[in-house]
Amino acid sequence: MEHRVAISGVGKKEQETIDKPKGSAGNGFVLINEMELQDKRQTYLNIQRTVRALCHEGGLDLQRTYRQQSMCDLANIFEVAKKRHPYLNRFRNNWATMELVKQYLANRRKHTRMLEQLLASEVDDPTGSGGEDPAGDASGEIPIDPGLQ
Repeated sequence: MEHRVAISGVGKKEQETIDKPKGSAGNGFVLINEMELQDKRQTYLNIQRTVRALCHEGGLDLQRTYRQQSMCDLANIFEVAKKRHPYLNRFRNNWATMELVKQYLANRRKHTRMLEQLLASEVDDPTGSGGEDPAGDASGEIPIDPGLQ
């Protein structure tokens, strides 16, 4: 399961450190639970919102994976996130913030691909008819029903 170690520093009160569980968020563990925020959903959402904003402010390339990002940019994001949310200090080696960044980047790339596919399908079929010709012929004209005249 998870490893916890109590740490203390000079002038700081004792705080529990939470090691990263095995796997990754969504594939081995549920992040909100491992962050011990399942009963504090609003806190989790505030942290998540901050990390997303920092990904933009920190200059991450949102079309690249976590591993393709600059370590310097990521380190800056981790430090600013801890300053804005001191709760994040308890996660050894910034693993919780790292998982939030990974999730955001993956979701952002997936969303972008989905939009690109949607736009490409609209360009291929601007009528939105799914490629079907309502008239049944290639003229583009709709035949008039003689019974309506």
